[in-house]
Amino acid sequence: MPEKTPDRVDLDVKRSTGITAAQTSDILDLWNAEFSVQIQMSPESFQAFLEKESGTRHYMCLNETGRVTGWAFLFPRDGETWFTILVSRDHQGSGIGSALIRALQADAHELSGSVIDHDRDIRADRSPYLSPMSFYLQMGFTLHPESRWEGGQISAVKIRWTAAG
Repeated sequence: MPEKTPDRVDLDVKRSTGITAAQTSDILDLWNAEFSVQIQMSPESFQAFLEKESGTRHYMCLNETGRVTGWAFLFPRDGETWFTILVSRDHQGSGIGSALIRALQADAHELSGSVIDHDRDIRADRSPYLSPMSFYLQMGFTLHPESRWEGGQISAVKIRWTAAG
């Protein structure tokens, strides 16, 4: 059987302060397919997540039909700029994640995030959720092991990037 070839993706990152209903649906599908099952969301909880953060910005890479294949989200929390990023499994390794992170870094002086730093979680399809820690370290983030989230829904550690200069 031939290997599945991902559709062509525009690496030009689209920036927006809002997203359409179709984009919201694409992003929720990505969220529930790509993240650990411990943090799955319903449409209502995802909408509440998006709405609770003010001053947010969305960053997207789209395929040739306009579907979201990569998404990043900037939001303020506790005096810091935080981010979330998702890339479709079919497009990981294609440069989408790097393009999204570079766009975030171009628009912010500092970024904070949380990342699962182990390979014990699974995705909804029962495949392993592999930690993206090495990707973030390659993109210039530093690990802050003194800030961990344990138990409940997630076991993760804080990462941070600060612009040089």
